[in-house]
Amino acid sequence: MTAPLDAAVAASLDALLVVERAGRVRLAATVARVGRQVGAGAGPEVLVRGAHAIERGVAADVVLVRSTARARSAATLAAEMAAARVRPLTLPARRTEAADQAEAMAAAKAFSAAWLATALAASSGDEDAEPDNLDARAEGLATTQAAGAFGVEREAVTRAYAREARARGLVIPFKRWDATHDKKLCARCADLARTTPRPWGVDWPGGAVPGVVHPRCRCVSVTALLPLAWRSEEATP
Repeated sequence: MTAPLDAAVAASLDALLVVERAGRVRLAATVARVGRQVGAGAGPEVLVRGAHAIERGVAADVVLVRSTARARSAATLAAEMAAARVRPLTLPARRTEAADQAEAMAAAKAFSAAWLATALAASSGDEDAEPDNLDARAEGLATTQAAGAFGVEREAVTRAYAREARARGLVIPFKRWDATHDKKLCARCADLARTTPRPWGVDWPGGAVPGVVHPRCRCVSVTALLPLAWRSEEATP
């Protein structure tokens, strides 16, 4: 059973990167489109209108990134469950639109403010102004929002499953912290990746959620086989 689960986990990790790349492309296209509409040498009033357009466009992009990440997270988690022979259960539907829109608006306001500051500095000819790398900011935004929604969705689904399984007297699956795609692994994520797998519904140390530990976090909670120590406890009458 290890090989099918390993393949399913690898597919989950790849799915996150696919969503992230698509998000980067959308955000870059939005910034480029507004830049063309504003044009070179625009005055402050035009730039402010451009910032509002950036905010609306980025908010819509982030909502799409988050909803796509949630869908891919749930689908790939289902594939992991099948590979691990976890019994499927019908869980109550959840509404996530309001939460995603709130996250998107906050992110879009910060992004548009950075865009406006950069554009105003350029239009004023201020050579001492610190340039803002909007490409890097867009990349970071796509990574953070995709991984965050991916991780939050998994935590919500696995918690709901654990509650239902516990009520029915069923075995609760396990999860492990995977930091494979974190390019620069921070000390906290490294520690979390070394923690023992734990049952669904049990918090990670400090209440951490994979993908939400820090900006650009790419950690993922993936399905794990029941640890040997827990198997022996389960077998004890």
